[in-house]
Amino acid sequence: MSLNFNLTKIDDHKTLCYRKVDEKGENGEPLFQLRVVTDRIIWGTMLVDVGNLKNTKECKAFFDRYCEAAAALALPVDLTLDDVLAHKGLSTNVFKTTEAKWLKRLALMLRDRVARERRWAAEKAEKASAAA
Repeated sequence: MSLNFNLTKIDDHKTLCYRKVDEKGENGEPLFQLRVVTDRIIWGTMLVDVGNLKNTKECKAFFDRYCEAAAALALPVDLTLDDVLAHKGLSTNVFKTTEAKWLKRLALMLRDRVARERRWAAEKAEKASAAA
């Protein structure tokens, strides 16, 4: 399934969400690219199952889940709540899951991370003992 998004309901979306790149198009027209923050939020909607940032409540729900996922995956939080609030109006084809489904998914993320880290530690210890 493709990830579709709509930025047109974001205030000043042309300036906030896009940046002009140095290259020119086939006809010499300027080319634009999504800004990094916008791109992270769009892809983040799939990570946290919150696809529509239609109001402040949904923006906060997205940010809370984004921070929780980052903690479960041992990743840095590379967005701020202000970044997310500035993108109020963004929508994607991602459906919001219930809190119970989200918590189950979050627990699975954490379990998988711990299992991966234990496997890596065992492999490292095995290599160290083989080298000794």
